[in-house]
Amino acid sequence: MSNTNKLELFIKITEFLHYVCGNNYEIVLHDTKNPSSSIIAIKNGHISGRKIGGPMTDLALKLMNEKYYRENDYIVNSGRTKDGKFLASSTFFIKDENQE
Repeated sequence: MSNTNKLELFIKITEFLHYVCGNNYEIVLHDTKNPSSSIIAIKNGHISGRKIGGPMTDLALKLMNEKYYRENDYIVNSGRTKDGKFLASSTFFIKDENQE
């Protein structure tokens, strides 16, 4: 399966999770190859104000730089939006056996 086909599948999963979780959950899919405009799918972006084409967060950049994903499949934590709203936050790392 090509990388484009894989991303299309995960975009569909983003949409599915949106319908399962509802409007109070922001679901974001990043393509980490371009951190400055990594958001390729987002549902409920009104929560954080993020949009398609937006950058990775500072936390996501830190996790990528520290290669946290190598030893972990996910992280569950909390954070705040730019305007100070508290968020429960979870990240699932989608890994490819051919990528670092």
